[in-house]
Amino acid sequence: MKRNVTRKILFSFLALALVGNFSSFAQPKRFLPDELGINFGFNRHTQLGYSVADIATSYKTGYVAGVIGLWNRSRLIIRSGITLERKGFRISSSTTYFDDQLNPKTGESTESTNLTYITLPLVLRKCLPKAKLIYFEAGLYTSYLLKAQGTTVFSWRPSSTSNVESGFRVFDLGCTTGLGFKKPLNSSINIDLTIFGNYGLLNVNASQGYGGSELHNFSFGSVISISKK
Repeated sequence: MKRNVTRKILFSFLALALVGNFSSFAQPKRFLPDELGINFGFNRHTQLGYSVADIATSYKTGYVAGVIGLWNRSRLIIRSGITLERKGFRISSSTTYFDDQLNPKTGESTESTNLTYITLPLVLRKCLPKAKLIYFEAGLYTSYLLKAQGTTVFSWRPSSTSNVESGFRVFDLGCTTGLGFKKPLNSSINIDLTIFGNYGLLNVNASQGYGGSELHNFSFGSVISISKK
């Protein structure tokens, strides 16, 4: 049931994106973005919401890469596109185990999880009136989970790696904000540098692990975009 609701939210979001981008255009050529480009950068990601005692979460560094389109309006710019994102997080905890003589011991374990998403953003950009090279961004994004892999490192035995896709929901929907700087290289090519923060609005925990905690993706980072008019 929850997955069906998530699908409905995703399809509604995509429909709004299409309407927002294209419905006001009178000529077929206006369906195309005013600027088209690529972006790439890095993120620092974790998951918020773990409610189990003696568990510490930490950030992992990932990457962002994709294609973007910009639709210029008189007062706002609409940014959309498709992005491949590698996200991840670490969980450290103390664990009781038994040695070869069956004596109880306390060891440390660290779970390192990598999540690969396809992300579709729909963002409004507003340039400052007196400094048009500086802009703010705010909007929504939806993400589809392509792959989830976890590696657990133990202090007392070899590490193990496994597919953990069953532990995470396929779709995520979240909000994004950013602050950026635009540098025109010439009359047709621009370079943008954006510092962003993303917060997932949906619970992505699909298992009863970690006490059934409600988990939300959270990341921040920086991305460079190169676009051509």
